Amino acid sequence: MKKTANGNNLGFTLIEVLIALVVIAIGFTAVMMTLRQTLLVQQKLPDKVISQMIAMNALTEMQLKLVAVPSSTPQVENIAMAHAQWKWQANLLDVAKGMGYVSIVVSKQEPAGYIRQDVLYGYVREGKHE
Repeated sequence: MKKTANGNNLGFTLIEVLIALVVIAIGFTAVMMTLRQTLLVQQKLPDKVISQMIAMNALTEMQLKLVAVPSSTPQVENIAMAHAQWKWQANLLDVAKGMGYVSIVVSKQEPAGYIRQDVLYGYVREGKHE
């Protein structure tokens, strides 16, 4: 800040003003990027919750033997939930001591096709469903 001969302030120099504006612009950019990321996560959260629920239901049905545990071929089911079409696909990854390690991939139908939303891994007892 410049001062007159008697000690009064004249104001900020152009360089000081430009540096202050750069600092403010960087701060605003960081805030805007954070808000954008928050909005993106908030938009995807409902689909993430629903896909987790579908995967947990599929795994529970296999554990209760309400649906067959997949063997060499993947098991695929289509369901409607929350005003959307969903598909889950279960694959048997490994078998040890009568327990199967299963992956369940959940996808949501979009205009471009099915888009993968979530994957859940769990264990199920092997054997025929009743």
